[in-house]
Amino acid sequence: MLVLDASGSMWGQIDGTPKISIARAAVADMLAEWNASRELGLIAYGHNREGDCSDIELLLPAQPLDAGAFTDLVDGVNPQGKTPLTDAVVMAAEALAYSEEMATIILLTDGLETCERDPCAVATMLEERGIDFTAHVIGFDVAQEDTDALACLAENTGGLYLPADDMDDLTKALQEVSEAVVIDEGSTESQVALDLGPATVSVPEFVIVGHPVSAEWTGPQNAGDRLVIRDSTGTSLGERPLAADDFTSPVLILAPATVGTYDVFYEVPGHDAPLASTVLNVVLVAPSVSLPQQVPFGAAFTVGWTGPGVAGDRLFVVNPANGERLSMEPVRSDGEVAGTATMTAPEAVGVFEVHLIAARTGAVRASASFETSTVAGHVRLPEGPFHVGDGALQVEWSGPMNAGDRLRVFPRDNAQSISQRPVFGTAQSPIRVALPREAGAYTIKLISADGTVYAEQEFDVLPEQ
Repeated sequence: MLVLDASGSMWGQIDGTPKISIARAAVADMLAEWNASRELGLIAYGHNREGDCSDIELLLPAQPLDAGAFTDLVDGVNPQGKTPLTDAVVMAAEALAYSEEMATIILLTDGLETCERDPCAVATMLEERGIDFTAHVIGFDVAQEDTDALACLAENTGGLYLPADDMDDLTKALQEVSEAVVIDEGSTESQVALDLGPATVSVPEFVIVGHPVSAEWTGPQNAGDRLVIRDSTGTSLGERPLAADDFTSPVLILAPATVGTYDVFYEVPGHDAPLASTVLNVVLVAPSVSLPQQVPFGAAFTVGWTGPGVAGDRLFVVNPANGERLSMEPVRSDGEVAGTATMTAPEAVGVFEVHLIAARTGAVRASASFETSTVAGHVRLPEGPFHVGDGALQVEWSGPMNAGDRLRVFPRDNAQSISQRPVFGTAQSPIRVALPREAGAYTIKLISADGTVYAEQEFDVLPEQ
């Protein structure tokens, strides 16, 4: 049974052509390909009276197709009223004796229910009471935010929901559902052999709630094949048809509006087991790691992260050359979706990565790379000369201030220092450095814990005056 929307909004135009005219032409194209031995009926709503939720009419009971007569009925429908689509679907189901026989409905509508009925609940009722009831829904020029309220009619009955924005889309959608009707009628087993050959499906590890999912797939592409997102109870929460002529991999399918873990199945109507499946993690915020591209080696730096926010997740600094984890910071949030952490760069020059690691699986949720670099420093002493017994020097300096950095005084050409002062943490320039107690030639060095010299200056200490 074709249920045709003839509410007043069908006079709206697409590229200068009324939607009702586009619908008449697309239905005519469908009828040209329809097997005349397959019964087809017609119900319209909103075409007789304005503002009347009871304006639903069975124009033609289901019967072997007379394409000319059917086209005349469709062409005679003139939109003017409301959108009682739920009651129209119920009338169609009853006209097909859905509780006693297989019944399939094709609903073509350009808008939502306007007569205070719940199409989702009614679809569930029809599915439960019907012998084999299926509703396919075509949303013609329907806003994206309104699709869920229509798609449930199809999803709750195992049917297809297909959006259509123009003449080409609508023609293809009607062709798609007419092919699916062949499967609904069980002719796939008696007339059309199902191809159950190999199939694959893959999706990104994380997808934001309500956002499109880019699904890669391969498969046999039987008429009616589809990708379906299902929750743990098996309820469909979104689906996408895979028509051989219309769709190539990847396709977009809308993620559920609730955070959770779901399955994506490659399904063949008329065959119980899916041909392929994969897991879909729906989150509030996709995992990411952000950090500076350049970090002084050994220096502290800030890492920003976003993601599911599971307690036990960790941030690691990793050497990509060998996978060695060099440092770690916990991400202790549980339910939060973003945060920051302070990490320490390796005391070596090179390219490193920060990984956000999942606590439960050890999987890398997100990563970003950074490069370490040496830091120029300087040391400047006051004007000399310096004599044994003079007061401490006020030494000006600058450097990376990594943990373990020191200003160290060495006898000239001697590797053993005789004094040192820390220059990290809260240390500030200038800093007091005591003069050696013996006359001689010396060098003061700004030096790291591993012996890297950032800057140095030579000076002499003269005998006491």
